[in-house]
Amino acid sequence: MTEQQENLIVYASALSVILPISAGLLCFSKLTPLAKSFIPFLVLGGCVDSISILIESNATNILLNIYRLTEVIFYTWFITKVLGNAFLNKYSGKFFLSILIVYLATHFLVLKNYNLIALNAYFDFVSSMMLSFLSAFTILKSTEYDNKQNIKSYFYFLTGIFIYVFCTNILFGTIANDEIRDEYWFVHNLLNILAMLIYTVAFVKSSIKIKTELFNSAS
Repeated sequence: MTEQQENLIVYASALSVILPISAGLLCFSKLTPLAKSFIPFLVLGGCVDSISILIESNATNILLNIYRLTEVIFYTWFITKVLGNAFLNKYSGKFFLSILIVYLATHFLVLKNYNLIALNAYFDFVSSMMLSFLSAFTILKSTEYDNKQNIKSYFYFLTGIFIYVFCTNILFGTIANDEIRDEYWFVHNLLNILAMLIYTVAFVKSSIKIKTELFNSAS
């Protein structure tokens, strides 16, 4: 693959977030509050990606590291809300505190990365493993015959999360060789585009479902 093609995929990956944001805004009035919360999160992620591409500096790693913690906490919060599990809801505060402790420990104790300049592969891998398990578990719950309708409503959101955290982060996090990882990084970007397309479908499906439920209740 030529450098021009790789750059095209990089920019396409960054710009692909416009699709789900646009779909979310167009369907905004028909979305549940939980689905609506995904929109500002996507806007934040799109801004971080754009800044990282446009500004070639190690200083942008500080922004990426802070965003990574925000991303993990949001995905965890979103999945636990979809599950509606009493145990997870009761101990969600301790759960989020554990994520923060792992984040700080890997940065400051393991990497000695006090200025947050270095990217944290340890935290990325551990958090991606956790989120992959949570999202996969929730997706499987949605296939159960007596599952809560709430889980089915967010199936596509959960699928997008799983593809993003498992396919993009875990698979590439296991490649230790920087040259090999850089050579095939375009696959990471293509998977990110796929996740954004799935989020777009998620907003459309969610709005149609709410509209259908309102019509049925009115009838």
